[in-house]
Amino acid sequence: MHATGATVTRRVPRPNRPDKVLIYLVRGDRLLVFQRASGKKVRATLEVPKGGLRPMETAVQAAQRECLEESGLEALSLTPLHTWQFRPEGKKRTQTWQAFWGEAPIETLDAFVHGVTGQGKDRGRHFHFQFVQIEGLVLSPGHGEALQALRQQ
Repeated sequence: MHATGATVTRRVPRPNRPDKVLIYLVRGDRLLVFQRASGKKVRATLEVPKGGLRPMETAVQAAQRECLEESGLEALSLTPLHTWQFRPEGKKRTQTWQAFWGEAPIETLDAFVHGVTGQGKDRGRHFHFQFVQIEGLVLSPGHGEALQALRQQ
């Protein structure tokens, strides 16, 4: 405790708990990906919904929340797919990522724009979503590590 009486809390890593989750939403042999809009420009890199875990949140809960916040979609039948270590460029420590895959709701449009909700830094940004062929797909660094496992599903 500090002299002011405030308690200091810090994130204590729990064994077997990833730092980040990533969600592959599929429809047949197609994967839902997005591009970020920065002002009037849309970035060229392809991404999938992802994000960090909140305290007391399981990886599955985080995956469902991130999917809903970033795409507006509720993932159906989320299944753990692959876990790996990744050190993003400019970061000081390696992160543990866990990928999940699930089916996109049947009524999901082939392409749509979603305004990000939630409390993260992307709140209010617009993501441009579309379904693309999984085979031969190249995603942003760190997002494609589990694609081989997805292709085997």
